[in-house]
Amino acid sequence: NPGRPSLTDAIEPNSVEALTLRATANRSLGFARTAETDATRAVNLAPHNLDALLERGRVRASLGNVAGARADWSDAVRFANMTASASDPAAKEAARLLKP
Repeated sequence: NPGRPSLTDAIEPNSVEALTLRATANRSLGFARTAETDATRAVNLAPHNLDALLERGRVRASLGNVAGARADWSDAVRFANMTASASDPAAKEAARLLKP
């Protein structure tokens, strides 16, 4: 229903994990703009969250924003390296996506 909050918003409106998962689902279903909203909200809530950055980069790439996608993936790799999390799957995928 338009105007009604989703179950995710009603239960835990600031769950970065839930927002990231919903962004992934919406991107996969072809709702890139909705996915972008959720992914951006997740990144705004947790700017160093590797999964959120990876997903927002994927969404941005799907919308043709290659520079934005690369910036998110670069941030993910940089933050992973700063926190000894380079082996995190999201960091590895971001690094792979940055390769020419």
